[in-house]
Amino acid sequence: KEEVEKLNLRLGRVVQELPNSREIPNLLETISNLGAVSGLEVVFIKPQSDVDKGFYAEVPIQVRVKGGYHEMGMFLDAVSKLPRIINVSNITMGNPREDERSGAILLDISALATTYRYVETGG
Repeated sequence: KEEVEKLNLRLGRVVQELPNSREIPNLLETISNLGAVSGLEVVFIKPQSDVDKGFYAEVPIQVRVKGGYHEMGMFLDAVSKLPRIINVSNITMGNPREDERSGAILLDISALATTYRYVETGG
């Protein structure tokens, strides 16, 4: 019984890291809010088609923001601290320009944020 309780607790933690499909909109809002709090202007955030991997599915999310290099670093740090598993890849930064008000260098940044969701099996 003790081992079953331990396994159920572990399963609960794993499921927290793998949101189900109903939780994806909340996750998108969280990512968008983290971008804004980090000082980035979120231009575009959209989930792409899921990629089935058996008991889980990859949920790729295309993200485009405007902002500084350091702000992007703060955003990535904040994303890494979320309870969900989110991998950020394919980061591109370009079109540097000076912000007329602050004098800061702004970049157009795009990335692919991939999270994962639990897929319930029929058996």
